[in-house]
Amino acid sequence: MNVVPIKKTTKISADVTAETAALVNKFVAQNANNKRSSHGPMTTELLINLLLDDVAAAMQDGGDTWQGCHMALVLREHGYVI
Repeated sequence: MNVVPIKKTTKISADVTAETAALVNKFVAQNANNKRSSHGPMTTELLINLLLDDVAAAMQDGGDTWQGCHMALVLREHGYVI
């Protein structure tokens, strides 16, 4: 019998401008049928999870992974400390 551990989750919300929401929705729509990506078709929830996972990777590994390295660069360019 295989037992799959269930990870607890935390719900996060944010307020964004109408312009930002429109551009994000456009990105999601353009990639909604993309089957070539490593995570499957894009959704808003998937996008948020990917971005937050990459921030967590930057904090966890200090940029030693592809995801952590690239997100660390983005955050540092905005003036944040990793």
